[in-house]
Amino acid sequence: MVRCFAMEDSLCQRCQTLPSLEEKPFKAILFAEADMLQEKTKNLLHSIPTLRVRDEEDLLIVEGPSFNAFLRVLVHWNLAQNEEEDIQIAPLKVEDTISLSALKKVRSLKNYLNCIRNQEILEMLQRGNLITYFQPVIQLKDRKVYGFECLLRGKANDGTLIPPHKIFDAAHGTGLLFYVDRAARESAVRSAAQHEIRDRKVFVNFIPTTIYDPRYCLQTTLELSRKVGFDPENLVFEVVESYKVTDLDHLKSILDYYKSQGFKTALDDVGSGFSNQNSLVRLRPDYLKVDMELVRGIHLDSMKQSVFKALGTIAKENGITLLAEGVETKEELEFLAYQGADLVQGYYFGKPSPEPSCSF
Repeated sequence: MVRCFAMEDSLCQRCQTLPSLEEKPFKAILFAEADMLQEKTKNLLHSIPTLRVRDEEDLLIVEGPSFNAFLRVLVHWNLAQNEEEDIQIAPLKVEDTISLSALKKVRSLKNYLNCIRNQEILEMLQRGNLITYFQPVIQLKDRKVYGFECLLRGKANDGTLIPPHKIFDAAHGTGLLFYVDRAARESAVRSAAQHEIRDRKVFVNFIPTTIYDPRYCLQTTLELSRKVGFDPENLVFEVVESYKVTDLDHLKSILDYYKSQGFKTALDDVGSGFSNQNSLVRLRPDYLKVDMELVRGIHLDSMKQSVFKALGTIAKENGITLLAEGVETKEELEFLAYQGADLVQGYYFGKPSPEPSCSF
């Protein structure tokens, strides 16, 4: 369970039960210990036309028509995680006066926003407001589109796009990561089928820490891929390494299960997370995706070049296809081609798009 504080300081249940934030006039105290963050908060609050904001002894007093609506604006502020934790809010009744007793109810902005994010994620899941974008993967030997990586986007109620890191960070903090990860996989498979790209490789991300038993947790994804007519050979299930994997045996069991069903597998961010040679050989993926931080400026950095060459040797000796991510310049591309990369992707060839294109 995840603790989310609403007006009544109630408790959120893990998956479904959410606190209700009252839709009525409110007053609240906001403050941040750091002067720069306090000034930033004040400027942001003044940019919301429905609010009345005033300073009172280093505190910001905010009044408005709806605390819920107020938080829904704040959730799109693009504050850093530490800033959300450092901004404090003490909700008041409209008739309350400012006093020390009011500060006993203080909670961080992050606590409040987790409630809103939880609600928004559930609404996105219930309404199917998850969108798949496609980024081309290029085969170097003929410079043709080899396939596409499927990348998640969310759609807010007002139609604006929500980037994947915000969706997954919020899901991770509110106990909904499994549901978002499953919905993202299914959206990727369904969208790829709708765009008729079954004849090319389709890379579908998954977070291994959300999968307890692949026979059950992956059942809906595999059933959907068969229903829409994907050749298992053309679906590549790719481990998202941003959620660190500590149980190598468990990850191997997941990859082995995918392979037993005829699908291909890939490890992402190789060179940053999956850089241990024994781990790579033990997991035996079909693809190694070299981390973009290693690719960036590789033609100018001898240390990066050495790491890439070592990964290339591991891949070649074990029959693994090497894919370099994050290619942005001609110089990077030329070095990677010279050093034997099989596949590349990055802004040099195309940004993620809702419409996959086989030309660039």
